[in-house]
Amino acid sequence: MLFLIWLTEIISLNGEMRLFLEVAVLFYVIEVCLSDSTGKTNDGGWYTDPSDVLAEAGPCNIDVRDASLTQQEFLDHYAFQAPVVINGLTDNSEFARLSSRDSLLSKYSNKVIRLSSANTYSYQKVDVRFDKYVTEILAAQRLDKPGNETLIWFGDNDHVAWADLFNSYHPPTLTLPGLTGAYSYGLAGAGTGVPFHFHGPGFAEVIYGPLVLVPAS
Repeated sequence: MLFLIWLTEIISLNGEMRLFLEVAVLFYVIEVCLSDSTGKTNDGGWYTDPSDVLAEAGPCNIDVRDASLTQQEFLDHYAFQAPVVINGLTDNSEFARLSSRDSLLSKYSNKVIRLSSANTYSYQKVDVRFDKYVTEILAAQRLDKPGNETLIWFGDNDHVAWADLFNSYHPPTLTLPGLTGAYSYGLAGAGTGVPFHFHGPGFAEVIYGPLVLVPAS
């Protein structure tokens, strides 16, 4: 799964991903569906064997809207009240092309990225070359592997080294009054994820692969 989070923040608050209204955290998802000339879904080279998929998408009770959602509707119905899934809000097909496996490896293979352990607060941080992460570490999650032993690339981005990629991204056109944004870019295997945590409102744009939202119980 390859994703980019557009976080809106107040002053200097930063964070990553997940939701819920009870804790005054709202989450907005922008879905991107890319197809090739045959109409088949393009995975950008980030193929996952179906046998490695641990969780399938279930029923969803979140509103799904398209690009006709206006700024005023967004403020009135979602910005401060409820999560929403938005289809086709921006055209990031070029960003997706640059985020394909071959493209990233050809341009950024020797760049050092910072991995985080997939447990609460991401206690462990490990710096590795991007090509080592893709070819040796990146993998679908196993049920017998604990979160503190699972390393994923989620945020902690070097925005200078990866400037060409970030500059190609078109952020959401919807905004929140008085807030600015910050990017958090990540790549992780099927079944991995970040434990429940808190932060301000944000947009998550899924570039390749599904994103399964798990609400707090």
